[in-house]
Amino acid sequence: MIEKARAASPTRSKQWEDICRAFDRVAKEYDGPLGNNAIVQQFRQRLWQTVELRVPRGSRLLDLGGGTGLDAVHFARLGYHVQVIDQSSHMIEQVRRRALQEGVADRVKSQVLGFQDLAALTGTTFDALYSNLGALNCYEPLAELGAICADLLVSGGWLVVSVIGRYCPWEVLAYLLAAQPRKAARRLTRRVVPVSLRDETIWTRYWTPGAFARELAPRFDVVNYRGLGVFAPPPYLIGLSERLPFLGRHLFALDDLVGELPVLRSCGDHFLMVLKRRD
Repeated sequence: MIEKARAASPTRSKQWEDICRAFDRVAKEYDGPLGNNAIVQQFRQRLWQTVELRVPRGSRLLDLGGGTGLDAVHFARLGYHVQVIDQSSHMIEQVRRRALQEGVADRVKSQVLGFQDLAALTGTTFDALYSNLGALNCYEPLAELGAICADLLVSGGWLVVSVIGRYCPWEVLAYLLAAQPRKAARRLTRRVVPVSLRDETIWTRYWTPGAFARELAPRFDVVNYRGLGVFAPPPYLIGLSERLPFLGRHLFALDDLVGELPVLRSCGDHFLMVLKRRD
């Protein structure tokens, strides 16, 4: 949950330290309801399907902010070669453990590396980069990161991202009904705000698809994007979906049908965007 915005954000280095500490703290439990409940799994699978459609098996992938390695191991099982980076050393420990357990350690490389140090990979090239479930919401300046991402891609390479959106009707409704108008409007700011996770802070910037694309426009073209959680509830309302599973299934099906329509595709809890390196 987002706490009351502070008068001024800390320095970027302090923000990154806060984010790293927060994810270190939850790494061992993040595969459970906190970071991988049924709604999260639905969102996660949408990115999987998109990458598999665009990028042939056997290709080299870079996972930006790979968490505990659920995405990386999925792709490795399919024959992709995946390099995972994450600023949290505890998350990278989970990636290595999972890759060994699943028998794909030969196709999953991982290292502790924050987005602010991504240029350290310059000279290595990938067929596609991906980032799932809002990892890129935790980094600014996005334009600088986009330029480095483009340099890491082969000509015509893909960038597939799942980003937390600015307009989420479910969230607005839920907090208005709870008489919490400040939280109902929490995503609307265009600046970085503090988000609480297990009493730690994750500094987060919420994006519209248009604003996100403009940050990357010098080096990337948008191929398409769609909303995730337009009609289906966001992950933190998993209790509602569990109480009404029949309704939940239909709302996810409705998302799949209309999630690419104009206006609606900008109104989900997340949006899934496909970009191609501009040569």
